[in-house]
Amino acid sequence: MIVVEAKLREVYHDSKFTRHQYEHFKKSVSVPKNVDIKKISARFTNGRLVITIPKIFQGTKINIED
Repeated sequence: MIVVEAKLREVYHDSKFTRHQYEHFKKSVSVPKNVDIKKISARFTNGRLVITIPKIFQGTKINIED
């Protein structure tokens, strides 16, 4: 299971006061059985979260002779 959790803080300035607003986000996603859990990676760029979940190779290697 992958859990993504974030807390956003926004600051609003007015001529009389400053206000802080907080938002909380949490999402859980089940991971399929055929993924390589050790190679899962994530990056957060320009407000976008990208999670890469590579599959485990499941097959038979066939040698082809020239």
